[in-house]
Amino acid sequence: MQKDASILITGGSGFVGSHMLEYLLLQGYTNITITDRSNGEVPAGVRVEILDLTDAAATRTCFETCKPDYILNLASVATVGNSFQKAESMMTINSSLMLSVLEAMRAVTPNARLLQVSSAAVYGLVSSDRAAAQNEETPLKPINPYAVSKLTQEFLASAYARSYSLDVVTVRPFNHTGERQTTAFALPAFAQQIVAVERGEKESLSVGNLTGIRDFTDVKDIVVAYEILFDKGVSGEVYNLGSAEGHSMQEMLDLLLENSSVEVHLTEDPKLARPLDIPVSIADNGKITALGWAPTHDLSETVQRILDWQRKQ
Repeated sequence: MQKDASILITGGSGFVGSHMLEYLLLQGYTNITITDRSNGEVPAGVRVEILDLTDAAATRTCFETCKPDYILNLASVATVGNSFQKAESMMTINSSLMLSVLEAMRAVTPNARLLQVSSAAVYGLVSSDRAAAQNEETPLKPINPYAVSKLTQEFLASAYARSYSLDVVTVRPFNHTGERQTTAFALPAFAQQIVAVERGEKESLSVGNLTGIRDFTDVKDIVVAYEILFDKGVSGEVYNLGSAEGHSMQEMLDLLLENSSVEVHLTEDPKLARPLDIPVSIADNGKITALGWAPTHDLSETVQRILDWQRKQ
C-alpha cells in the first residue's frame, strides 16, 4: 500500500475504527477519511464525512469526494446480547448500509478494494469441544439476529463482487477487546462494574454464563491484520481473525479481578442469560498467519488497559 493511498473507514469513530485510525497514522498514511454520524474530535489531517450510511445518495457523495482506493467497512449495529430485541432495526440498518457502500463502490470506485468486516458469530453453534476450532470452511449456523445480519452483509458483498468484478476481501474477526470498547460487551462491562465496586458505588459484580469458551485478541493486533489484508488479502477470499486460543469467560473475568484493588463478589443475574449461547468459539487462523500476521499483545496487558481506561471515566 502506498502511504498516500486514499483510505475510507466507515464507522471510523467507533471502538475498532478509532484504533485503526491511530495505527494508520502511526504507519505514516496521509490520506484518510472516516464516516461518522456526528462531528466528533479526530486527529489533525483526517477528514470526517458526517452521514448516515443507510442514505445511499449521501454515501455516494462521500465516495465521490474522497475517491477511496481502500475501504474498511466497520459500520454496523453490533450488539449481540440484545439482538433479538433489536432484530428488525438491526437487519434493516446493517443490510441497508451495506448496499449503500457497495452501490457507491460500484458506481464511483469500481477498482477500489473493500475489506468487509463480518464476524465469527456467523459460525454459530458449531461444537462444544474446547479443542475444536472453526476454519473458513466450517458450516455457518448463526443463532441470533446480529449474526444473521453480518452473514447477510457477506452475501451482499459476495454478490456484488461476482456480478460487477469488485475487489472484496471478507474478514471474520473473533472476539476482540481493548480500551474504549462499549459496555455492551462483556469485558468492558465487567471492568466498569469492578471500578464501581472499587469506588464503593456497587456491592457486587453481576454475571451471566461464564462457561463459554472464546478466542480473544487485542484490538491493537486486530488493526494490524486489517492493514495486512488490505495489502495481501486475496480478492474473493474469507479470512478468520483470532488468536487460535480459547479462554472461558470465567478465566477472562479472573484476569480482570487479579487487577482489582479490592475483593469483588459475584452475583448471577438471570437477565444476562441469552436464549442460546455458543459453547465454544475458537479461530483456526492458519490462513491469515500465512500472510505474516500474528498476535503480539498478552491478554493480561489488554485487560489492564481496559481497567485503567474505565478508572479514568
